[in-house]
Amino acid sequence: TPGQARTELAQLETKANRLESEGLDSVRTSELSSGQAQARGEKKDQLARLEALFNRLEADTALRSSRQPQAARALSTVSRAALVGLQQSSEQLTALEQRAEEIAFQLDCSTITPGQARTELAQLETKANRLETEGLDAVRTSELQSGQAQAKSQKKDQLARLEALFNRLEGLFKRIKSLDSGG
Repeated sequence: TPGQARTELAQLETKANRLESEGLDSVRTSELSSGQAQARGEKKDQLARLEALFNRLEADTALRSSRQPQAARALSTVSRAALVGLQQSSEQLTALEQRAEEIAFQLDCSTITPGQARTELAQLETKANRLETEGLDAVRTSELQSGQAQAKSQKKDQLARLEALFNRLEGLFKRIKSLDSGG
């Protein structure tokens, strides 16, 4: 019956979501020393298979629905997770950009010493590097289907912002060095 089919499809989707979150997402290929390329390939293949499964479930659910066809989910679970991660990294990047400008302003106003500014900027640079490697680089846009274009665009924008931040930090470090040498 249509009701049983919908129930079975919902159960299948729940199991697929669990497999994705507890299985594939828990595999950290970046932590491997040997077999990393093979593991990444396998993970990418399995994510693509899950993506296809989710798309098939959506299509089957829409076909079996007795009421008006529901709008298909705009993004897969994998794509939504990637975009949420990119949103979080964007917010963190904004905070780092603002802090860099606050430190520059404090340095201009002489409310902090060049040494204090250097220390805070070094910590900021460490956080920016961590954001790049653990935040942005962890988002594999090539593994996405439905949200790939949007994720690629956001990631590209954030990488450009990070590059601008690193350039800003470099300029501030040079300025501090100049202040330290009496210039």
